[in-house]
Formats: sequence, structure tokens, C-alpha cells
Amino acid sequence: MNIRFMFALFFLSVGVLSCKKSQATEAGQDTLEEKIVVSFSSQENRLVIGTCYYPWYRKDAHWSGDNLRYNLDPPQPPQLGKYDCMDQVTITQHVQWSVQAGIDFWISSWWGPGGTTDDVILNGQLRNSEFIRRLGYCLLYEPTQGSPINVNDTYIGKFTTDLTYLINNHFKNPNYLKIDNKPVLYMYLTRTMQGNCAKLFGSADSLLRRNGYDGLYVVGDEVYWSQFSEERLQYIEAVTAYNPHVSQSWVSNSSSFIARCISEVYTPWMDIVNRTQKSHWVSVIPGFNDLGVRPAEYHPVIPRGPGSTFSEFLRSVKPVLKRQSSPLKVLVITSWNEWHEDTQIEPTIVISDPTQKPAELTRGNWYYGYGTQYLDTLAIFKQQFNN
Repeated sequence: MNIRFMFALFFLSVGVLSCKKSQATEAGQDTLEEKIVVSFSSQENRLVIGTCYYPWYRKDAHWSGDNLRYNLDPPQPPQLGKYDCMDQVTITQHVQWSVQAGIDFWISSWWGPGGTTDDVILNGQLRNSEFIRRLGYCLLYEPTQGSPINVNDTYIGKFTTDLTYLINNHFKNPNYLKIDNKPVLYMYLTRTMQGNCAKLFGSADSLLRRNGYDGLYVVGDEVYWSQFSEERLQYIEAVTAYNPHVSQSWVSNSSSFIARCISEVYTPWMDIVNRTQKSHWVSVIPGFNDLGVRPAEYHPVIPRGPGSTFSEFLRSVKPVLKRQSSPLKVLVITSWNEWHEDTQIEPTIVISDPTQKPAELTRGNWYYGYGTQYLDTLAIFKQQFNN
């Protein structure tokens, strides 16, 4: 072989290997930079954002005629159509949109071991490379027996069994949200609990400690109108309002609704958590309309406007969040995809003209095919939070 050819081949090989190594290093750096941190200290001075996520949409399940947006004239369906939450393309798109909006974790509705929601999380989301690489999650523990929640030995036994399952199947996952080495469990309607809460949460903490954690980080759905009980604060780490909607006609003026939320509910609760050294996971909704799913109950509508309700709500909660003494601030968006109550921020198709039809569903309010508008608004809010 010609010696000059050999040298040329050698240097060419070195160059190719060097280029591949550089590309691999850059790719590794990108992956490292994009990998979200889902374990926090309560002493971290930062804002994190979670959104309530519903994994119950499976093919035709939950896509029946009770969906408001599909019944508008013209319809304003999700940009992805009637998707399946198990579908990998759907999960990837939801993750990418969430990251685009500055969302750090999903609060995934969970209805028990082996159910539809559990299956989607374990066998759909946690097998999706984008989800694993970029997003955290915790569970929204649903009261399957309804409310009020009777905390008796039967309930405590079921809760303990569920926690054992969660330790083995969810809490150990790197994507599962932990604060101060405590797995986070968001519990719906804790404000309706009646019974032995000391035994319930005491046994839960003991179980978690035996499994290598520092206890269970419970976010209790305690924040609501004219309800300021501190009874359960000794057992839980944080309070929140899943949805501050109330069946009073004045909520249909969104500015009035937001102002009263801040002054009558959120600010008093922030004073309570500051005094008791707890946390307030402050929640925001873009609007509310459940006439598609519960027409007979005729709940008042919180109008969205052209995104104005969401923007105003975010502006209004910013000073409340900044008043919290705990350095770690948490904002919760209700919701990502609760299409039945029309609290979702997940993108719809874009419609050039808004609609008020049919009147029995809109009650004269304008509905917009808003696209990614809510994601863009949320992203700007997070970027500017410390300004």
C-alpha cells in the first residue's frame, strides 16, 4: 500500500472519530441540560409549575358527547383530536408542549392500582423517552368512594395498601416528584375528611420512612371559600385549591371572581401557611364550563375571554406567591386536559372567529379556538416571575 495513502487514511480516520466524539459530547450535553430535576428542596428559591393531567382518554373513553368544545358551533376540538393517552406520539407532543410552557411536572389523576390511569402512566408515559428525559410527575389521589371522606379503619387500610403499591411502582421512579426526600401525593378533597386523620397520616409517614424516605409529602385540597380549618395542617406539608369555582352567579364576572379569590381565599391561606411553616400550592384556572357534562346542574360559567381570564389570574397570584415565606414556590394549573369542565390549557385547533353558539352551552360568552395561546402566556409568566 502506498505510504502516503496510509497516512492520509490515518488522518482521515482520526478526523472522523474526533467529529463523532464531538457530536456525541454535544448531544450528551443537550440531554443533560434538558433532563428535568424532579427532586427539590423546600429551601430552593425557585418557582416550579405543575398541571393537573388526566390520563383517562383512551380511544373512545371520555370522548363522548359530553365534551363542551366538540359541541360548539363550529367545534373547537383539541389540536390532536380524540387522542389516546397511551399513544406514544400523543405523549411526546404533550411533553413537548408542557416543556414549552415551562411546566415542570404533571399531577396525574390516579384511580387505583391496575386501572386505566395507572396503566397509562406505567406503560405509556414511563416508557416514553421524551417524558423520561424532560418531565416529572406526581399522583392526584382520587377519593374513589366520593365525599365526604370517612377516615375509618377501612379507609386507612386501603390507603396503606395503595401506598405500598405506589412505593413499589411509582415513588422509586426517578421521574416521580419528591420534595425534601418525600414523595409528593396530591390528595383531592381532603377538606371533606372526617375521622382519624392522625392515624391515617402517621401510619403513612411511618411506612415511607421504613422504605428509605423522610415521610410522605401530602398536598391537601384544603383551600376553598369560607373554609380555613387548620385541623389537618399538622399532618400535611402543603395546601391547595384544585378548583376555586363556586356555584354563585358573581363568578361569571371573571375579574370579580379573581379579585375575590385573591382577597377572600388565597391571601388568608397564605397567611396561615406562613405562620405554620407550610406551603401553599397556588392554583390558577383559565375558566370553567361544565354545561356539556352536567347540564342539569346548571353551574355558572367562568368565561375565558380571548385568554384574558388566565392572564389576569396569573398576574393576580404572582404577589401572593412572592409573599410565601417558604423559598420553593409552586404554581398549579387546573388543568392540562380536563375537557369536561373546560379548564384545559391543552391546545385546541385555531379558529379565526369566536362563537357564542349554542347559547345553552355558552350562555352568551365568546369561545375562541385558542391554539397554543395559554402555553405561550404561561411560558412568559415563568420567565418573568422574578422581575
